[in-house]
Amino acid sequence: MPTRLNDIPGFSIDRVAAAAGEDPSVLRLENLDTDLRPPVEAVAATREAIERDEANSYLPFTGTEPLRTAAAAHVSRLSGVAYDPGRQCVITAGGTAGMFNALLAAVDPGDEVILTDPTYAGMIYRVRLAGAIPRLVPFAISGGEWRLDLDALRAAVTPRTRMLFLMNPSMPSGAVLTPAEWACVAELCAARELWLLYNAAMERILYDGRSYIHPAALPGMAERTITVGSVSKEYRMIGWRTGWVVGPESVMADVARVSIYNVVTPVGIAQPGAAAQEAVLVLSTAGTSVAVDRHLAAADSLSALLDAGADPDKPTATQMHNASMCCDPKANATPFYRAAVASDVEALRLLLNYDPDFTWVPEAIKTGPRQPGSTGGKTALMVAMDGGKGVGMAGGPGDIREGIAPPFREVSNRNPVDAVKLLLEAGVDPDAKTPDGDTALHLAAFAGKLDIVRTLVEGGADQNVKDAAGKTALQVVSEQKPRPPRPTAGALVDGEMPAQPSEVADLLRGLASGNTQASNAGSR
Repeated sequence: MPTRLNDIPGFSIDRVAAAAGEDPSVLRLENLDTDLRPPVEAVAATREAIERDEANSYLPFTGTEPLRTAAAAHVSRLSGVAYDPGRQCVITAGGTAGMFNALLAAVDPGDEVILTDPTYAGMIYRVRLAGAIPRLVPFAISGGEWRLDLDALRAAVTPRTRMLFLMNPSMPSGAVLTPAEWACVAELCAARELWLLYNAAMERILYDGRSYIHPAALPGMAERTITVGSVSKEYRMIGWRTGWVVGPESVMADVARVSIYNVVTPVGIAQPGAAAQEAVLVLSTAGTSVAVDRHLAAADSLSALLDAGADPDKPTATQMHNASMCCDPKANATPFYRAAVASDVEALRLLLNYDPDFTWVPEAIKTGPRQPGSTGGKTALMVAMDGGKGVGMAGGPGDIREGIAPPFREVSNRNPVDAVKLLLEAGVDPDAKTPDGDTALHLAAFAGKLDIVRTLVEGGADQNVKDAAGKTALQVVSEQKPRPPRPTAGALVDGEMPAQPSEVADLLRGLASGNTQASNAGSR
């Protein structure tokens, strides 16, 4: 075996993933995969690119002009440094390929490269593959946070030091460098004429109001900072394998040369998706903000569980619910309730799977939990059947998603019928009432939701339960005025149209009599 591989162990993440299999009780953290969808612009542009001949080409070797323009503008906007897309930006087959290309272009065998301890192992081993020597400077825990040991950093610099190689936020620690720590890094780079190779893979995934700092913006650092970014983490576009290297013109020609001989060319059909009319990288940060909000909600839930004394290996269902009741005070909604609002079947199943026997259901979610405010005290079952759009007994439709936390505004697996079935199977009481006395069946019947009405009745909803006015669901729809004529298919919203009250009444009568032919006739 070549000696360059002596200190580089094998890669075992795939074996860890295989051992976990499809076990839903395993919390998967091994490979930074995510259940958040990539930006819709990226998906659409990639589909279109598959059919284009120019996307199925080796050329251009350093990336398409639209993506180089977008990536250079992206880094320019974040750093305040003007980068030329033609001379100071190279597109790579992912951020990790970009890191290796930059190392090969900027360091020689025997040079020393300073990294933090801990840091992403892939950074250390790429330093070794490049023939350089990694020197580790420790993070120390201070005040409950990881802090860079600045004295150790200064002491680590020797005449052989060529580069500092940093990731911020760092992985796996999550450490975020403070302005003072960045100032020390800049001071050392300027005084000792060192490169800073900046792994920006997760640079905007920041919590707790942390300030964003791009090192190239610091005094004397524009000519010393090589930024490596990608669409993998912030934009959840892991499979696109598209990244970029942006830096001083003095080094970028060498980065381009290494890139060409290392991987030849970035992925042709992926680049249009990464550029996506520049919206993904330049014009919008909404996708990143939504992802950060969703990550933060998950982190808050986990922290609340641990604070409540949960077993970190597997929290009990009661602990999960108790923690969820308080983890998002700003939105006044629990994770369970937010999952129901979005009719997010997978999220609901994940929460319920913490207790296969559902022993907590009667106490914890039999009648809710309810969320005061925008949903009028509706139970989780009631909002689940709406699929994110509520229809009150008083009349018209309303979008209740704005009243909940951002992480649940974008859900790709919204399925009201399956969400209702799942909750009913879990033992949720279908006859629980709102403060106004309405049951889920009353609301679904009045809203003309035939499939939901059927699912509720077949799942145990009692048709004889009366609302505050003393009326059953059948009586409510029997007195309801006919709806306006249905528009053409092209005018439907989300492909849905409420059924006429007479259709709902026929369905309820058929279900009550056991007449399957009548009840099936009401299905659409």
